[in-house]
Amino acid sequence: MSNTKYPFMVEFSGSPEAGKTTCIKNLINRFTLRGLKVCYIVESAEIVDKNIPYASFEAHLSMRFITLNQIIEAKYSSEYDIILIDRGLIDGIVFTLQFLSHRVDSCYQYTELINFLDSLKCCLSPDFLLIFKASPDVSIKRKGREGRIVNNNFLEEYNTLLDDFKKSLTIPYEVIDTSSYSKEIVADIAFNLIMSEMSKSR
Repeated sequence: MSNTKYPFMVEFSGSPEAGKTTCIKNLINRFTLRGLKVCYIVESAEIVDKNIPYASFEAHLSMRFITLNQIIEAKYSSEYDIILIDRGLIDGIVFTLQFLSHRVDSCYQYTELINFLDSLKCCLSPDFLLIFKASPDVSIKRKGREGRIVNNNFLEEYNTLLDDFKKSLTIPYEVIDTSSYSKEIVADIAFNLIMSEMSKSR
């Protein structure tokens, strides 16, 4: 039996403009000051190849595999104490479900991808999941305008889908509604929740 100690993996999921990325950047400083070595896995939508057609199944697939590859590499690295994942495996499943609900083409592909991602939960699920929520009007205000994803219908659908999906989770998770909190308070809440879960895993 292996005694390998893996980094503590925290995934950040939730609706667009709920404050995930801002919180992660704040937390990196906090954990670093505590002497912890942090790996930050950036949201794959920010780094996917721009030559792949936007919103295509291939772009969606590429984003999922970029993230999964980074999670695997970070998990097996002895360099880190904690991994902060901006939209990881769980979020990938929920986003794929959301995209599937709007497709009349590629339904089979999206369904197969969901099944594949679901099969990986046994080995690539995070140790702790933080779900960030914000009301659609707050998210749109933060974005500055409505768009293809940051719009009332998409955000309401996504929040409902995530609420339903979390009932099936077997990993520890917490929900933070950031609608009425400052960035610092959100980071305080997230930091304390993560530290508490990390202490349980030791």
